[in-house]
Amino acid sequence: MFRCTDNAPDLLAAIVAIDHQLADARAEAVARAVETGAEEARTNHRFQSRTGATVAGIRGFVTVATQAQTVGVLESASDASVFLNNADPFFDRGADLAEEVFLDELEARLDRVLGD
Repeated sequence: MFRCTDNAPDLLAAIVAIDHQLADARAEAVARAVETGAEEARTNHRFQSRTGATVAGIRGFVTVATQAQTVGVLESASDASVFLNNADPFFDRGADLAEEVFLDELEARLDRVLGD
């Protein structure tokens, strides 16, 4: 006699748990990336900040964090940033670092979630 046991509920529960862990890993990686990119842009520039408004207006934050997606923003609230970035690409360097950090963080977090 042959007997087959269905363990689909256990399998589905495990998939849901991994899905939540992956969403958390993605959200944490995005948050770390935009925060690091903003810090890079705020601290590593060559322009002379007269009022401090340009530096103070540089932020990195998460706007959407759901199970399906995470959206992070790296922004500068100062209109002068566009002009300053053309002579000293401080903001571009922050964005480039954010991309690198995101990929590194995501890889490390996925390794932890997936047990690699």
